[in-house]
Amino acid sequence: MHVHEPWFDEIQAWFIAKDAPWHDLLWVLPHYEGHPPFFHLLLAIPARLGMSGTLGLPLIGALFSIASAYLIIFKSPFPRVARLCLPFSYFLFYQYSVIVRPYNIMVFLMCLLAVYFPQKDKQPGRFVLLLAALCACHLYAIAIAGGIAIAWLWEMKGSRPWKTYCKELLHDKRFYWLLGLLGWAVMLILWIMPRPDAFAMGSEFQVNSVWKRMFYLLFVMPADVFLTDIFSFDQRLSAIQLSTWELFCSALVGVCVWASVLSCFSKKFRPFLWIPCLCLCIPFAYYLYRHHIGLMELTIVWALWIGWKYNPKRPYYVKLFYLLLLFYPVGWTIVSLYQEVTHPQFSGKPFVQFLREHQLQNKRIFATWYLLRPKDLLAAQKTLYPNGIENTHYMPLATTLDFYAPQNLFANFNENTHHRYNTHQALTEDQNEQTLQTWRRGLPPDLFVGAERLDRLFKDRPEEIQQYAIVYRIEGQHRWKFNKPIKTIVPVYARLELIEPHHLAPQDTLFFFLKLIKG
Repeated sequence: MHVHEPWFDEIQAWFIAKDAPWHDLLWVLPHYEGHPPFFHLLLAIPARLGMSGTLGLPLIGALFSIASAYLIIFKSPFPRVARLCLPFSYFLFYQYSVIVRPYNIMVFLMCLLAVYFPQKDKQPGRFVLLLAALCACHLYAIAIAGGIAIAWLWEMKGSRPWKTYCKELLHDKRFYWLLGLLGWAVMLILWIMPRPDAFAMGSEFQVNSVWKRMFYLLFVMPADVFLTDIFSFDQRLSAIQLSTWELFCSALVGVCVWASVLSCFSKKFRPFLWIPCLCLCIPFAYYLYRHHIGLMELTIVWALWIGWKYNPKRPYYVKLFYLLLLFYPVGWTIVSLYQEVTHPQFSGKPFVQFLREHQLQNKRIFATWYLLRPKDLLAAQKTLYPNGIENTHYMPLATTLDFYAPQNLFANFNENTHHRYNTHQALTEDQNEQTLQTWRRGLPPDLFVGAERLDRLFKDRPEEIQQYAIVYRIEGQHRWKFNKPIKTIVPVYARLELIEPHHLAPQDTLFFFLKLIKG
C-alpha cells in the first residue's frame, strides 16, 4: 500500500468523500456510482479531517485488510497452508486490499459472517445485522446477502412440509429479522437505482448474448478466478467478443474447480454455496468488469468456511490440484507487487512536479475527455452510434492527475466548481456539441493533456493545432495477472509561445508516435 499508486476508481471515491456536497454524496451520486454512499461516508472521516489521500486511502484499506487476514489465518477451519495462502491470493489481497474499494469491506464482513455462522439461529439479530452491513457495501453485496438469506430460509425448512413450514414461520423470530433485511435491501436498491442518463449503462455496451455471458459466469468464471485468464480485457463482459472455443476449453477447467470445491462440502451446506453464487450472477450478467470476478472467489471461500469437510484420503493428483488453486493466485499477487515496486502504474505526481518546476500550474490547462470514434467501435455499436460515442463531461484522466495537486488543475473539468470527481452522467450529442462550442468561444488552452482531441476543439480553425507541440509525456502501465503490462503514454501539448519563457523542451512528434505504436 505504501508504494501503490491509486487507480482512477480509488481516487474517484476519495474525491467524492472529500469534495462532494453532502446532499449529492447521499442522494445524487449513489445513482451513478452503483453502490450506497457508506463507503464514501467512511472515507469522508479522514478526507474531511484534512488527511491527504496518499495516507487516508491506504489507512482505511489497511484496517479492514489486516482484520480480514487475521480472521482467515486464525479463525478459519482450513489446513494451515490454505490459511496462509488465502489472505494473499490475487483478488482477496491485491485487487481487494492493496487497491482500496468497497470490496475491501465486503471481504471483512464475509469473514465475520463465517465466524458467527454457527450462532446464527441462536442469535439471529447479530447475523442479520452483519448481512445488513454487507448490503450497504455494494449492489453485488446485496445479491450475495440475498442468496445467504434464501439459503438460510431453505435450511430452516428442513424436512417439514411446505404448509407446516409456512405456518410455523410466522412464529419464528428469525423470519422477522430476515423480513427486516428484505426491507433494508429494497430501500438500498431504490437508493442506488441507476438514473436514465447514467453513463456506461446503455445498449452500446451489450454486444454478446446474455446466454453466452451466463455460460461464462457459471462455468468459466470459477476457472478465471483461480487458474485461467479468459476475461483479461479491461472492458465490460457484455462488450467483449468471447471465443466459443476458449469458453469451452476453460469451462472444462471450471467444472474441475466446481468438483474440487463441492468435494470439500458437507451436503447440508451446499445451498449456501450455489444460491449466493447464482444470485451474484444476476447482476454480473448485466454489469461485470474483470476485477469483479474475485467476488465469486470470496463467495466460494465463505461457503467453504462454513461447510468445510476435510478428507485426507483423496488421491495425490487431487491434492496437487488443490495446491495449484492455492498457489497460482499467489503467483499473480507476487508479480503484481513486483511491478508495483519497480514500475509506476499511472501517477499524476511527476506531472504535477513538472507543472511546478516550469511554473505552469496556473495556466489554462485542458484534459482529454471520453471519445470513441466510429472506427474504434464494434459493428453492432456502429449501427447504434454512427457518429461515435462522446462524453465531454466524463474525464477520468483529470481526476487521476488531480490526486497530487492541491486543487483542480483543469479549466474544462467541472467548470465553476472545485469538485475533482466525475459524475458518471451520459450526455446527448447536442449537449456535447454545446459544451465544445463553449470551449471554442473561450480562450484556447495553454496546455492540453491526453490523447489528441485538438481536432475536436479546433474544428472550425484547424490551423490552430499547429500552434502546439508535445513538451512532456506521462508514462505508466496497466497490469493484470501474468499478462505483459500494457504501457500507457499520455502526451502533454503546450502552445509554442510558452516554450521559451517556461524553459520547455519540445519533443519529436514522430518519435513519440513510433514509441506509442511500439508500446
